[in-house]
Amino acid sequence: MTEERGFEPDVIAYSTVLDCLCKKGLLKEAHGLFFEMIKKGSKPNVVTYSILIDALCKQGMISKAEDIVGIMTKQGIKPNVVTYSILIDALCKKGMISKAENIVGTMTKQGIKLDVVTYSIFIDTLCKMGEVSKAEVVVDAMRKQGIEPTVVTYSTLIDSLCKNGMVSEAEFIVGTMRKQGVEPNVITYNILMDSLCKISMVSEAEDIFGRMRKQGIEPDVVTYNTLMQGMFQLRRVSNAYELWRKMLASGQVPNLVTYSIFLDGSCKNGKLEMALKVFQDMWNSRLQLDTIFYTILIDGLCKAGHIEVAKELFCQLSVSDLKPTVYTYCIMINGLCKEGLPDEAYRLFKSMGDNDCLPNSCCYNVMIRGFFRNDYTSKATPLLTEMVASHDHFISDDSHSSIGLPSDEEQDWGTENDMLLILCLFDTEDSAEERKSSSPLEVPAYEYVYDAAERLQGPEGSSVELTVQTGPEIKHLALTQAKISLNPVKSRLCEVPGSEKNYPKIGYIKLTSFNQKASGIETAKIWLDKGVIVYICDNHGVRDIYDTDGSSAIAASEPLAVLVNMDTASASEILTGALKDNKRAVLFGEPTYGKGKIQSVFQLSDGSRLAVTVSHYETPANNNINKVYF
Repeated sequence: MTEERGFEPDVIAYSTVLDCLCKKGLLKEAHGLFFEMIKKGSKPNVVTYSILIDALCKQGMISKAEDIVGIMTKQGIKPNVVTYSILIDALCKKGMISKAENIVGTMTKQGIKLDVVTYSIFIDTLCKMGEVSKAEVVVDAMRKQGIEPTVVTYSTLIDSLCKNGMVSEAEFIVGTMRKQGVEPNVITYNILMDSLCKISMVSEAEDIFGRMRKQGIEPDVVTYNTLMQGMFQLRRVSNAYELWRKMLASGQVPNLVTYSIFLDGSCKNGKLEMALKVFQDMWNSRLQLDTIFYTILIDGLCKAGHIEVAKELFCQLSVSDLKPTVYTYCIMINGLCKEGLPDEAYRLFKSMGDNDCLPNSCCYNVMIRGFFRNDYTSKATPLLTEMVASHDHFISDDSHSSIGLPSDEEQDWGTENDMLLILCLFDTEDSAEERKSSSPLEVPAYEYVYDAAERLQGPEGSSVELTVQTGPEIKHLALTQAKISLNPVKSRLCEVPGSEKNYPKIGYIKLTSFNQKASGIETAKIWLDKGVIVYICDNHGVRDIYDTDGSSAIAASEPLAVLVNMDTASASEILTGALKDNKRAVLFGEPTYGKGKIQSVFQLSDGSRLAVTVSHYETPANNNINKVYF
């Protein structure tokens, strides 16, 4: 439009349009406009470059962002602290700390001083990686450079110290920041109080609560929630109720989390009447109730033996717009089984689909244990088979508890020793030597394995002839092509011979291979409540991190033993390393294969192929899988 009227867009106009395109996620168009701008002689400035670099980094396209930095340097435009901070932030979020440190070195050489934002990015990343001591060194470096850490910087460090169990060190940092003239805010104190309450130091958390009031810092709803939950956990019910009254008197409005804590704490401490009263008040006040509140009350009623009242509340939930979750069903099924009503529990289990609720591993375990508890052994074993057949559902199951809903560890699903799970990560039917001694003949020795595989494929119903040698014996086979569904998972429920009826059972699961539905990383998520699963590393350090937040966990607390041998390799070793380094399982067997390379295959001009190792897998403890024998 401007060109039609005889006007050429200047750098400000281009930068403005570029920024709009990037914010709308139209990166391709933004990229095109950027190079059109250069082509037409409008020289981008540092702001223009930074806009594009920021957009690329947010899309995870860090290598392209680095290319743009290279272009701007060649064009004589020096990146400033903002440009570098954008790139450092993106690298740190990917765990590529060494590359980020290299950029800091470049900044130092160019005389660019790091600002508080850049320092804070490093501190936050180091804290998330558990490198607290290094983070403290960075804080000291900030001060030496004359840059005073902000309350956010200090709070980040305090949070990391608390998460690593270093509460006394965190309290020391609070004292240090005050000496430096940086006053802690309500968030800083909430972090410290939460950590103290989690290790049952509620009295110390109360002292901080009082200190906040004296310093003129008004506690917020998170402060009250944290302290109230700590009191309930120590069965200081009267103190929790008093804090509830203080909260209401101060004008602080309870949120849904507050009500969840209050109901859960009252139920667990046997104060069902108080819980029911508050629930009724919530109902009368027309607060937005959700399934969590119903679930907490149903759990309390079941544990107290009030199964009829629990059933009534469950029915009320079932006919409402909310509907029970999978965990609500677990609690109700468990309650019915404990009261000697396994048939009613099983009917409820089978009706889960009526509410579009698929049973997960927890539900199956509750029902199976309920059958054993009530001498319904004949029904338990078929249900275990059904459970294994439903494995694909468990992998994609995204149902998980929220604040206020009791976790699996808090539930009375049975004692830890009710069942030992054994996970076998090799095929027991053929030994490694037997497989090595069998090989197809009449395939050229130079032929690449994937080419050979392609030659063996064909339309369904067609035939293929093979010559196979096993030792000195040669066999000629005629095979018919067919679609075959392979199930890599086999399982059975075992009893120790000669044991008593209530003796712990052994669940044996054999995983002979991995496929798209059962990958090493996804399988690890089933067993872990949280933590790193595997690192992907190259010459520059950590390139990518695969971890889990526990949302996919369905068996994160059952005793687990893992069997491995010399054939346990690659994806199996990723799973083994994750379970071992997260102290989730005990390993038994032989040293594993040690295969952890990631390779790219390149076609050469003579038809041959070159396999180049581009990266490798490392366990959560930073052991190279390609060299480790578990």
